[in-house]
Amino acid sequence: MTLGHPDYDVEIKTDYTSRSQAKNLASTFVIWWDGDDGHGIARSVVILDAHNRHIAIKPL
Repeated sequence: MTLGHPDYDVEIKTDYTSRSQAKNLASTFVIWWDGDDGHGIARSVVILDAHNRHIAIKPL
């Protein structure tokens, strides 16, 4: 999916190295997300490792 203005992804930087941990965090975040996107539309939650690499992505 390509983001267009004013769409955005929510990025969470972690010290996780495990993709399964990152996927669990992403799933929990999706459950927690209240849908209040503010200006624009939040499309996905992206979990980053300590080196800013995407280790999990889940649609919101």
